Amino acid sequence: PHTSSTNPFPGAHVLITGAASGIGAALAAAAAGAGAAAVSVVDRDAAGGARVVAALLAAAGPGGAAGLAFRAAAFVAA
Repeated sequence: PHTSSTNPFPGAHVLITGAASGIGAALAAAAAGAGAAAVSVVDRDAAGGARVVAALLAAAGPGGAAGLAFRAAAFVAA
């Protein structure tokens, strides 16, 4: 599918594993900021994943989740 420079993820649900820290957290933020329709934060570290989700919500600014292009979060325990 063709993507534009303004939204490389039109309608996409992006699932990031290892998203509680490091590269995974950066990828989740990048996907959310790039306009993915949904971003799933998946990691064995539920507390770290919750911090990433909180940071993504804070980055969304006023209105919180109502203004987000993403809406999913998941935590997988080992």
